[in-house]
Amino acid sequence: MSPAAPSPTTAAVVTTTALGRRRTPLLTLVPSEGAMAWVRRGEGLVGWGEADRLEVSGPDALATAAAWWADRCARTEVHDPVGVPGSGPVVFASIAFDPAASSSVFIVPEVVVGRRDGATWVTVTGDAGAEERAVVETSPAVTTTSIGQLRYADGSLDPATWCASVESAVARIDAGALDKVVLARDLLVSADEPIDPRRLLLRLAERFPDCWTFAVDDLLGATPELLLRRTGDQLSARVLAGTAPR
Repeated sequence: MSPAAPSPTTAAVVTTTALGRRRTPLLTLVPSEGAMAWVRRGEGLVGWGEADRLEVSGPDALATAAAWWADRCARTEVHDPVGVPGSGPVVFASIAFDPAASSSVFIVPEVVVGRRDGATWVTVTGDAGAEERAVVETSPAVTTTSIGQLRYADGSLDPATWCASVESAVARIDAGALDKVVLARDLLVSADEPIDPRRLLLRLAERFPDCWTFAVDDLLGATPELLLRRTGDQLSARVLAGTAPR
């Protein structure tokens, strides 16, 4: 069943301001709740606040989201003297692999801080004012309080079921029923104290500097793959498990 069309978005004002060169690490700027990030080697985008949000599911989810974003951009007054990829209007998205099983989420942050080729800028949607731009002058304290001991538990698959799934996949490949399969297993981790997402993001960025560290709507991680990037009329990809020959 196709999702209902989203209601018309409210026109917004988006203002991007150049901030020159800043040393403040981007991932230290985000709050402990609602952080958004796409950062690699210290450059990229971080954001917080929600100027707009869309959740969609079903077979037409991406088409609905594309129409929503096009409508919003058409109704937005943009002031962007920076004019580089990532300045101006920005939306962060978490897109479901199976649109019938879960929703895809698209979030327009109130504030985005970006960095490219050493230059930093801030984009504000709405009337956040100069006080938001000052956030890149000093780094908020990121908690270093110990979270105590970590405990691990099985997720949706116990070890025996997981091993059986692997054996089944191998057997189907040997039989010619499958050419390729990607299996995943979840684990549940709990700690003695609350886990600050910023701590995880900083650790991921430090441990995997060549990966893209990301966060959106409670989903965070680090990925070595860039499925698709469009800059003007150029497309680029960094896909490790490719499905097309070189």
